[in-house]
Order: sequence, then C-alpha cells, then structure tokens
Amino acid sequence: MPGSGDRGSLLLAVRVRSAQFVIAIWVLLALMVVVSFAQWRARGQFFGGALPAGIAVLTFALHPRIRLFDGGVEIPPTHDQHMHYLKWEQVERYSWDGDRLILTGTSSVLGGGPAEGGSVRIPSARRAAVEQVLSMKVRKA
Repeated sequence: MPGSGDRGSLLLAVRVRSAQFVIAIWVLLALMVVVSFAQWRARGQFFGGALPAGIAVLTFALHPRIRLFDGGVEIPPTHDQHMHYLKWEQVERYSWDGDRLILTGTSSVLGGGPAEGGSVRIPSARRAAVEQVLSMKVRKA
C-alpha cells in the first residue's frame, strides 16, 4: 500500500455506516469494559476476550469512511474484505447498484493491475458529492 504522501490531498471522506450503527458499536464496547471491570472486581481476573474483541470493535468503528484522494480511493473494510487503497489508474470503472457504489479494479498490468475492486454503501445524501469526484477521476460503466 502506498504511503500517505502518494495519495495526495483528501478530496472527500464519506461515512459509510449510519451514526446509529457507530453508536451501537461504542455502546457494546463500553458494555464489554464494564463487564470486564466487574469481573476483575469480583474475581480478580479480566474477561479474557475483552482486549482482542475491543481492538477489533474499535478498528471497525473508527474506520467507517471511504476516502477519495487526489491519487486514489481508500475503501473501508467490510465483513468479507479488508481495507485497501486503489490508485485511480487501478479503477477501471464504477457503477451504482441502488445506494451501493461498485468500483471495478483493472486486470491490466499496464494499469497497475490486477487490482481488487470493492463496493461500499454510500448514503443517498452524499451520492452527488461522490459522483462528482468519481466523474473527474474514473469512467462510469
């Protein structure tokens, strides 16, 4: 993955999960901390899975944005895909399936491929802003 200097300036960042979802994740994390603390007070031991689970939840909750840079796009992690960065040359085209943005990675070695694309839900209120950036950087399918 290229360094942040290779990405250029940030053009747009869009939260891909609802605020209610992020609040629910933070409530679950706080609940895990309370349970772990109560168990420590009662038995003198911590709940063994709290730290790894907390780290996973924090990673999931703190990185819910797709970021569009001058040099490419950072696609946030999903349940079946890790976070990854694509240079604009590696994005062959984009399309929409309802509120889901689909970025198709190129298979051309000359275009920096083969590159895995990705898809992400974009709130309808932010679709026009995302479309504006994409129309300047990538061809539409």
